[in-house]
Amino acid sequence: MIRRSRIDFNACLVEGMVAIRGLLEGRFGKPNPQAALGVAEAMHNLQPNPRLLGKVIEDLEIFRRSNPNQAETWLPQTFAWFDSNKGGDQ
Repeated sequence: MIRRSRIDFNACLVEGMVAIRGLLEGRFGKPNPQAALGVAEAMHNLQPNPRLLGKVIEDLEIFRRSNPNQAETWLPQTFAWFDSNKGGDQ
């Protein structure tokens, strides 16, 4: 089971939508549609369901590996939650 800390779903979803728009429009540098897709994939499953939260953690891990220098800058609140949960069994 995943060790879950409290998550503010609305705040993380808003953060994700802002990041997606910024990545598509180039607000964080050069437009990066692939990174926007990674954020969208993780946010798509973000809901209070333990199985889906496990998928979100997997998607965020992939996103962080693909964007190691920017992931936390684009999604600080989401990755704070992620970091507090990645020690649990998946």
